[in-house]
Amino acid sequence: MNLKPCRKRLGKALSHHTNKSNNTYDQDIEIRNLSSNRFDNTATANKQLLLKMAGNNKKRPSSKSEDPAEKKLGSALSCYTCKSNGAYDQEFDIEIRNLRPDWFKNRSHNDKQ
Repeated sequence: MNLKPCRKRLGKALSHHTNKSNNTYDQDIEIRNLSSNRFDNTATANKQLLLKMAGNNKKRPSSKSEDPAEKKLGSALSCYTCKSNGAYDQEFDIEIRNLRPDWFKNRSHNDKQ
């Protein structure tokens, strides 16, 4: 029996119901207290790192990179700056674009917004 699809659906549901920015957020779910390390906010750490990279004039991380760390940050950057993504963060988007407008020139998914 393949449990992977079931685990994916359950994980996605849990993520939606425990994420305050999701429209299905349920404040009554107390699971965070049971396993708090499972819910460490990696988005905050990613955004801080991306802002630091932008401020230090580093190259834009690519979601197509062979390097797993760069690939992760590149994907995160796209998620946080794409208005149609559930992880979109307007404040972060404005801040990072002000720091590094060159990171967003000629990027088709941003032109459609």
